[in-house]
Amino acid sequence: MIEKEKSGFNSSSFSEKLAETFLVLEVRGESAINIVRKLLFPDAPIEKPLKAELGNLREHCIGPSDENISKREVKVFFPSSNEIHCNTALFRNSTCCIIKPHAVREKNVGRILQDTIEAGFKISAFEVITFNLCTSSEFLDVYKGVVSEYREMVEQLMTGPCIALEINTPLKENVATEFRTFVGPSDPEIARKLRPGTLRAKYGQDKVKNAVHCTDLVEDTILELEYVFKILPA
Repeated sequence: MIEKEKSGFNSSSFSEKLAETFLVLEVRGESAINIVRKLLFPDAPIEKPLKAELGNLREHCIGPSDENISKREVKVFFPSSNEIHCNTALFRNSTCCIIKPHAVREKNVGRILQDTIEAGFKISAFEVITFNLCTSSEFLDVYKGVVSEYREMVEQLMTGPCIALEINTPLKENVATEFRTFVGPSDPEIARKLRPGTLRAKYGQDKVKNAVHCTDLVEDTILELEYVFKILPA
């Protein structure tokens, strides 16, 4: 499927990378193919300031060089809605994390993913999802009548795309508890005082816009994972 003769990357190096987990993105927008080509292909002209920011991006990413290749690759990795939806969720020894819309808009997704991986966790599934009033209320129902910010929490999930993650690691027995500790207190202000290295301390604003949702109760992990990786994409 990969057009090696046109992509300008080291095939042996890429083969080594395929042995590990990798992330596939569908990029949409005006002139998306040309923009991606400028970022990833050595023969494409690129402005000096942007070149300085990219660093070694081209050594670790590949992409289609033209529209025909793009269509074929999108069809393979992102089948149409009338085909079976596939994901890599394991639903065992794992927990759920939702990167909230405000964190996505603030371009903190990459930083959150990097922090999570560097902390020793594995991301075994990744999905871009959207909530409406019904699904957001249903997903957060456990907080109804428990936290005063429930309505605002429901509304926050509806304000834009979210990133759903399945967090997994073979090295930690209770992933849900370990990851919740890594995420930090629900109030970022408290997190910054008591646990400044946590995700909410670094990327949260307040108790509603606190960067990420994570499963609080161990017994709810499978329910939340199945909701975001099976029910929502259906």
